[in-house]
Amino acid sequence: QRWMEPGVASSRDELPFAFISWFAYACLYVPRVAIIFKWEIAAKLTDHDWFGPQFGPNALKTTLALSAPLFLLLLYGHHDAKPHTSRKNYVERLALGVTFDIMDSLELLDILFVEESRVILTFDLENAILSFACIVFFLPTVALFELRKSRSDGEVASVNFGVLYSLLFMLLVNVPFLVIRLLLWHIYNQDVSVFLIKNVMLLIMGFKDIWDNVGPHSPKKCSECDGSFHPDHIGPHKGQCAPEEEIELQDGHAASEASKLPVEAASCV
Repeated sequence: QRWMEPGVASSRDELPFAFISWFAYACLYVPRVAIIFKWEIAAKLTDHDWFGPQFGPNALKTTLALSAPLFLLLLYGHHDAKPHTSRKNYVERLALGVTFDIMDSLELLDILFVEESRVILTFDLENAILSFACIVFFLPTVALFELRKSRSDGEVASVNFGVLYSLLFMLLVNVPFLVIRLLLWHIYNQDVSVFLIKNVMLLIMGFKDIWDNVGPHSPKKCSECDGSFHPDHIGPHKGQCAPEEEIELQDGHAASEASKLPVEAASCV
């Protein structure tokens, strides 16, 4: 509530350390996922176990999938951007992209439920699936870290961060997931997942985002505040971001010019 009080950082629309909350959650979540699958707990689950179908593989999948709505609660609970602004669009894009990546990783983990899939994978492929699926849960920390900053109109992520963010999701999510799905399709004769097309589409979007950050319309850096701005907003921003000394000099010059006017008028008389 303090952040939203008038006069107290009223331009802020978020609690600035939400990324720490998600990182702490991922540190607790990922080891448990690794234990469940590496100790073959998930591989042995069936709907006919003694504890019944309510605690079978479907219950485990549902429990793991709850991380997606938890991220949405964290994101929208800590960030209250104004509607129809570029920041609001970024928050909604982040919500959509991260939840899709989480569901993508959980769908890939589905192959490790051996009693259902009836597929025996090699040790290396099983480790690759589990490793990249777990990495997905740490990546939202990067996006939330950037979102912690309260941005003025037209301000965007720096070029370096924009390229790094796109490369991380391309090289640690969509490229490995695409390769793994192609291997499952051609070597293990598994059904093609619709998320394969999602991986291709987001790779194309990733290349587009990189081009947007390094191409002719890349963000421009303000020499005064070191912020990065859209090319259409860098001009107006520089007019508002003049150093205080320069503003004081301009005000002093204007005052001196104004003081000369009565003297000149009197001399003319």
